[in-house]
Amino acid sequence: MVVPEINKIGLGAVVRDLSGMSKRVNDMTCPMTAEALTALVGSKLAQKLECQRLSIEGDAADIISAPKSRETNLSKIGHIVDDIKKLVDSFQGVQISQIKRTGNNVAHSFAKEALFVHDMRYWRDVAPDFVVSILLKDVPT
Repeated sequence: MVVPEINKIGLGAVVRDLSGMSKRVNDMTCPMTAEALTALVGSKLAQKLECQRLSIEGDAADIISAPKSRETNLSKIGHIVDDIKKLVDSFQGVQISQIKRTGNNVAHSFAKEALFVHDMRYWRDVAPDFVVSILLKDVPT
């Protein structure tokens, strides 16, 4: 989530074992960089948690396709893409896919929440209340 008028972004990542994080990054307003950083930070979180498999999902097609490419990324996010590619190699299984924004509600909510966090917030096993309410909305009735 990017808020140009306040010159900061919020990153949100979710690990499916009931872990997640939100992180605020100041002095940045580029949505493409925010998406790439989210993929990198989420991958690092999965590695830290010793996950064997990695699934990167996002709604930005350019960011989702970049780590899959064997070609050097010369864009302004090329260095971030290179870091993601290196991390991806440390997992036994990797899936990178583009999803609709509506399929990414929890991570997007973390990104919004990150705007109000001083630096970084990490959770494990017990999800914050705002996450639980989003998950309950996703459960079919």
